[in-house]
Amino acid sequence: MKSSWRDLLRIRAGEENLFAVLAYILFANFMALEMSSVVATSGFLSEAGIELLPLIWIVDMAILLFVGTLQSLIIDRIERLRLMRYVVYVLATVHFGLLLLFSFGAANSATYALLYILADQQLFFVPVVFWVLANDKMSVA
Repeated sequence: MKSSWRDLLRIRAGEENLFAVLAYILFANFMALEMSSVVATSGFLSEAGIELLPLIWIVDMAILLFVGTLQSLIIDRIERLRLMRYVVYVLATVHFGLLLLFSFGAANSATYALLYILADQQLFFVPVVFWVLANDKMSVA
């Protein structure tokens, strides 16, 4: 019995383009997240040392708590696609800002710390917004 990839992934007719776009977004986020996470962790440890790692964890978790609270307040009030656009634009802008900081030779330990915090925020919040958007746009039944 021959089965197509649409049958395997349970994609209905007409959902192929949407599936491709969502798969690309998920893949691009995964690649950016993994690269920035590795670079941030290794760079922070080599520049600032392991002594400051608990401090960055505390700051990161405090920001995570604040942003998570904010996200829980707005996730159902804003259109999902608009929210995903905002998240992607903010992440792209902050990544570009970090690129400028690295290019102009700003304090490397602080820049790596910011990259570490950004990667951790991206790890927790992009999947939430993405899966809410995917659930709204595609039928799972």
